[in-house]
Amino acid sequence: MAPISSRSVKSLTGKSKISVQKAQSQTSLFQASLASVRSRYLQECRTMGLHKVMVAPIHRQIHQAITEDRELRSLIVGDPCGPQSVRALATAITANFYTRLTRVSFWKAALTDSGVLALCGAIPNLHSLSILELVDADMTQASCAALGKALTDRNSPLLSTLRLDYNSLTSSGLASMSGALRRGACHRLACLSLGFCELDQQAGAILADVMTVPRCALKELNLEGNRLEDAGWEELSSGIRRNTSLAVINLSNNRFGNSSAAIEAFRDAFAENRSLQTIDIDGNLVGDAGAVVFTDMLHHCPHITEFKISSTVSPDLYRALKVVVHSHRGRPARHQDRPASKTKHARQQKNDDAKRKALIDEFLESQAMQRLELGSQRRC
Repeated sequence: MAPISSRSVKSLTGKSKISVQKAQSQTSLFQASLASVRSRYLQECRTMGLHKVMVAPIHRQIHQAITEDRELRSLIVGDPCGPQSVRALATAITANFYTRLTRVSFWKAALTDSGVLALCGAIPNLHSLSILELVDADMTQASCAALGKALTDRNSPLLSTLRLDYNSLTSSGLASMSGALRRGACHRLACLSLGFCELDQQAGAILADVMTVPRCALKELNLEGNRLEDAGWEELSSGIRRNTSLAVINLSNNRFGNSSAAIEAFRDAFAENRSLQTIDIDGNLVGDAGAVVFTDMLHHCPHITEFKISSTVSPDLYRALKVVVHSHRGRPARHQDRPASKTKHARQQKNDDAKRKALIDEFLESQAMQRLELGSQRRC
């Protein structure tokens, strides 16, 4: 191999210096832009006559980034700042073309619909945005259409995470965002969280459509604390059955389980979706009969490694279900390279299956005995 000449070394060194200088120049530009964002933000807040308590949560993070001589990539606000401060921020970001934010999170920030509408105006300019969280933001269905429009704009960012928990969206609001959700799911929306959003039965069909878009990217769906009930669950199960990307789903506290048809629909959906790993149906109306159905299903679904169900079911059934799920988790990683462990694991799985079957048989036998005793008492 020919030695590298001193001229080549100088050329490479020169190129490296140019690359470093270019990166430093870009960083300086973004820092100058961020300083302009702060100046405009404070100016807008003064014009509105905002109290410093409402100005501080956002200003604190911008000021810290400038002080530390870095870009502001994540804006995370966990204190009440109100809609006007968000409007001031949106104006400042848009006016200065600041595009470096990858995460915007407002938790209990009292945005209201007015603040969400103002933020929606800036979203198409946030080209790098990946995570958007508006949690407990006093948002209602009134601002859902604006958010949906902002996320379907041709210049809008493609989110990987969208969290809208603890807002009164309702199914009508969800419907107005369905186009944006389908667009996101087609590309990179991996996490969608809609916990405690006052969704009803109609939300089941809307979300089923989102889950079945071509090349769906959705991996995690949280619907905890809504009111989908049995009818909504049956609609949702059709989407779960046809989806091939979902790994985690939280369906707890949704008033589901009165109907055997709904339970059977979910049994089939969970069994057919081989990408599912974690399922949470805790806090629903799934009784002992439903627990038997799901325990039998889990025996044939080794891909499911976590399954949460209400502990109010029969202790024996609850224990049997946990035994099956635990058997799917396999051995600790440190033992996987030992040749003898395969035989040991197979023996353990066989024992677990036998325990599960014995517990279910014991439960069914006790139920049959109770029915016989009840029948004899009635005849007497």
